[in-house]
Amino acid sequence: MLRLVVKFCTSTLFVLIFMELMVRAFHLHTDMPDRYINEAGVELNAPHQEGLFVTGNRRQHAVPYKTDAYGFNTLQNNRDTKAQKTIALIGDSFIEGFHQPTSASLGKMVEAQLQNTTVTEYGLSGYDFADQLYLVHTYREHFEQMDALVFYLKYENDLERDTYTPNWERNNKRGALLTKIREESKLLSYVGRLGIINEFSRFIKGKESRKVAFEKQNESHLNPKLDKKRITNFKKLLQQYSLPLSKIYLLVDASNASTNFIRTCKTMGIKLIDINSTLQQTDTQTNYLYDTHWNHYGRQRVATAISSCFKK
Repeated sequence: MLRLVVKFCTSTLFVLIFMELMVRAFHLHTDMPDRYINEAGVELNAPHQEGLFVTGNRRQHAVPYKTDAYGFNTLQNNRDTKAQKTIALIGDSFIEGFHQPTSASLGKMVEAQLQNTTVTEYGLSGYDFADQLYLVHTYREHFEQMDALVFYLKYENDLERDTYTPNWERNNKRGALLTKIREESKLLSYVGRLGIINEFSRFIKGKESRKVAFEKQNESHLNPKLDKKRITNFKKLLQQYSLPLSKIYLLVDASNASTNFIRTCKTMGIKLIDINSTLQQTDTQTNYLYDTHWNHYGRQRVATAISSCFKK
């Protein structure tokens, strides 16, 4: 019996080592950039990092990235004085754009459709509306040079708070021992990116699956009480950080937002760029099959929606 247990453990260890080597050899894992909260309380990627962002379970999509001096994945980090118009795209991972080469980013696609315009991306995975406004508020002098501020807003989950506080809990988790072990082991990193570890953890703890949780969120995001709360949070955030409303554009999927919210934005003079029709009214896939982010064609459609708004 003891020999059987020893043999089983030895075989398991051999298989794990072999799988670890295979994941490293074929670079199936993603090189996630380090993140930190700076002295101003802004959460950012560390500057000047390079890596390979991999998605899909068989390296179906692999794109190199390089963060700039501020920690953003963009080719433009300084105002182009020759440009007549400057636009800032601010948002979460959809704007961060690790899924795409910087030469074919959303900002570069918008630039290609507008004359004498510089578009800079300020995106970080996990940013909600409070994160975005606090970023602009903290670096007000930098963003005051911009002619337009385009915020990518997911109405269903980006308005859950009415003020900004740094997410120290999330930041501290990255420095935890288990997190470091997971990052050092490329096999664990790869399995984690596929969601297997989180789903197994949810199963052990008896929590609902991520899919079920997402479906419940979609079912309830237009709940009248939640709708009222989110509109209140939206107004409070704008009032607290006092940005010029004439510069603000919201890039939203209007089908996920309530009519009350749409009406509120129009009353406040905030311009909306609705991407629902541009993404839904096509027979071509606009996001990756293994990921919800926009693919190349999807980014082209969104870029056209943005540029059309500014052409008007």
